[in-house]
Amino acid sequence: MIFPVVHFVQVKIPSCTLYHYDVSIIPDKCPRRVNREIIEELVKVHADQFAHHKPVFDGRKNLYSRKMLPIGKERVREERMGIRRCDGVQDGEE
Repeated sequence: MIFPVVHFVQVKIPSCTLYHYDVSIIPDKCPRRVNREIIEELVKVHADQFAHHKPVFDGRKNLYSRKMLPIGKERVREERMGIRRCDGVQDGEE
């Protein structure tokens, strides 16, 4: 007979509002690691807008923040950043 083992820890989380942002990174076939690096760079470049908090990103499309970002409700397009693409080419080397 097989018995499943369940491990869990009960954690108390303070009540707060979370804001969800749908993120599109192009090309969309990059590994989650690369997408996370892109978001980390975005947070560094725009540190003043993230006001001492780090958003949570799932590596694909979902970014959560405990503070509303000052971007409004319109679609936002971020400029290209000088980081290595998932195909290994540095932006601007093509």
